[in-house]
Amino acid sequence: MLQKLHRYWGFKSRSSNDTIDYRSGPNYLPSQPQVSLITPTLNAGTTLRRTLQSAASLQQQGIELEHYIIDGGSTDSTIKYAEKFCADNHWCQLLKRPGLKLYESMNLGLTKAQGHFSHILNADDFIIKPGSYARHLCLGIEKSSSILIMGVVIFQLNNGKIIRRWNAEDPSTKGITWREACKKGFHVAHPGFLALTSLYRQTAFSTIYPDSADYKMMQTLLLNPKLQNMIETTPELIIAMASGGITSRPDSILRGMGQLKAINKELGIKENLLKRYYRKLIELMSCQIRVSFLELPSDSPRQEQ
Repeated sequence: MLQKLHRYWGFKSRSSNDTIDYRSGPNYLPSQPQVSLITPTLNAGTTLRRTLQSAASLQQQGIELEHYIIDGGSTDSTIKYAEKFCADNHWCQLLKRPGLKLYESMNLGLTKAQGHFSHILNADDFIIKPGSYARHLCLGIEKSSSILIMGVVIFQLNNGKIIRRWNAEDPSTKGITWREACKKGFHVAHPGFLALTSLYRQTAFSTIYPDSADYKMMQTLLLNPKLQNMIETTPELIIAMASGGITSRPDSILRGMGQLKAINKELGIKENLLKRYYRKLIELMSCQIRVSFLELPSDSPRQEQ
């Protein structure tokens, strides 16, 4: 299925034989996984397969990883597929926690994580370039980076069409620090964000912001003066992020605006939220039009069961 999406989007797949030894870096302990993937799920049966397959492709690149699936009480095929996948892949573990909410699940995963880095990979997001992911992870370990940021493709969940390409931009190329940029409203896409597990766990996700805790967590780290020279970015599009999920609904967008306003005030960030959400609303409207009037392509993720 990943190969179908690569062809549909025009991306080239790497050879399965193109593997490298990524165990290196002065602060990396050979006994620990290089990355911990954390995937919260709730009735994600139609998308979880793609997410887990992409994790497996990363493991096949030679990366030492662990993967925690935290399920909040799914009633569809999520549990059945996750159990089978975990049984076939020793590095993957399913944790059943009925009633646990999204950011609570992420925090639980962080308490379990033993990887050098941690990465929240949602159940409708996936890795499209595992070889590039592995190289960027390797570079971060070698350079003793604290945060890794990768480019993200944002696609419509219903039909697989690309809505936007977010190339990770390093503010220092424009002569300003991450702190200065974030104070003016600069932010990154969460699916392309990795941080040292110790930092992630220490900061954690604030559950008082049920729609925007990831934003607060990332901005808190990116604003930290001690981390300004410890952030490694790549503009390469490595992660695919679905649009059209729960947080893309109009009610969630309105709640998110209120939460972001409170977070920005708390962190001293000055940003025009109307400008940010105007684009999101336009994307939402265009997605609804496409779903209503365009025939889904044959390579659509929806048709891959």
